[in-house]
Amino acid sequence: MIKIAICDDDKNIINTLKEVIINYGKMHGYYFNIKTFECGKTLEKILKDEIFDIIFLDIELNGILGIDIGNKLRENINNYLTKIIYVSSHTNYALDAYDTMPTDFIFKPLKIEKIEKSISNVLKVINFTKKEFIYTINRKINKVLLTDILYFESYRNIVKIYTIDGREDKFYSTLKQVMDSLNSQIFIQQHKSYIVNIEYISKIEKNDIILFNQQKIPISRYKIKYLKEMILSYERDMK
Repeated sequence: MIKIAICDDDKNIINTLKEVIINYGKMHGYYFNIKTFECGKTLEKILKDEIFDIIFLDIELNGILGIDIGNKLRENINNYLTKIIYVSSHTNYALDAYDTMPTDFIFKPLKIEKIEKSISNVLKVINFTKKEFIYTINRKINKVLLTDILYFESYRNIVKIYTIDGREDKFYSTLKQVMDSLNSQIFIQQHKSYIVNIEYISKIEKNDIILFNQQKIPISRYKIKYLKEMILSYERDMK
């Protein structure tokens, strides 16, 4: 079951999104548990106690911006797994929304084909979250969801894994072996000593990647162009 929230102060938009989502589920074998909200403040309160897989979120809500709800979801509630799909009549909010790590944007007037494409893309990401990275420490097998991994750091034959919940583990391996076991569309080795999860990159500054938590990860100079192309390609695939 996929839990979905739809928040828009226009009931017609809510009904259209809900109908398209339900029909998509029937056609492709998904069951969606959908909750709708006409008030952003109501959704904001519920997000403290309830986790949704996907939120279709109007940017221009009465009394509050959808981007503000997105920021609180990420920063205050510390939820980086819920996928946000913004709905808006204007394209000029895209840059402001970037720090909330949206999965997609849908622009009004709504088009069924675009909604279906957005659902398809976000379900690919959600299905990917079920995959795990497996490693061994002292003969004990450890598992972590790929989408929980921020980055890997290596020194000689020791690799350190960092996760979004602050977990840090060391295990014997090489970055090449790690990279071979990962999804290359989500992870990129932008430096001889690091592999980074693209989903948690906030921006690029000079020779550093800035993660969502403001941590800096170095980039090899000859890989800066390649990294930017990978990020653009990933974002295009999500649209």
